[in-house]
Amino acid sequence: MEIHMVKRDVAIILFKALSIYLFTMAIEYFADRFSNIFRYDNITNAIIIQAIIPTIILLVGGLIILWLAPLFASSIFKSAKPNEKWEFTSYGIQVIAFSTIGLYILVNTLPDLVDTIVSHYMSGFLYWADKETITMIHCYLLSYILKILLGVWLLVGSRGIVKFVNAMRRKG
Repeated sequence: MEIHMVKRDVAIILFKALSIYLFTMAIEYFADRFSNIFRYDNITNAIIIQAIIPTIILLVGGLIILWLAPLFASSIFKSAKPNEKWEFTSYGIQVIAFSTIGLYILVNTLPDLVDTIVSHYMSGFLYWADKETITMIHCYLLSYILKILLGVWLLVGSRGIVKFVNAMRRKG
């Protein structure tokens, strides 16, 4: 018996695998941050928020990707026919890869952004930090924002990116 997959099915599998990765990442992140609560004598709200909020973002991100995997897959292959068999074309593989990487970057960066904001702004750390440390923290925030923009671009513009790259190859 031969099983034929359509392009959409392959994309759904990749998005669901990404959601499972996010669930495992949430567990690891929570365990790491929750252990910080026991390291300090003075437990502040910032320490608790630092453990909970990024974990919730990862869990909710994983659930959204899991539930909306068919929608994401359909949006990647808007022009594909519903039962069109999967052909291992370079274009299809690249579109799925760019979209998956974009989602990965987004959900991987959001907890770091929240963690940085909570640990440095809510804890009062910046009130006594030196200028170099504050500059470094702002550079981290800028890098997270740029990563988020890159992730959105890869996710939303994957078809355009692949078309552009292929056009450059043909001209080059």
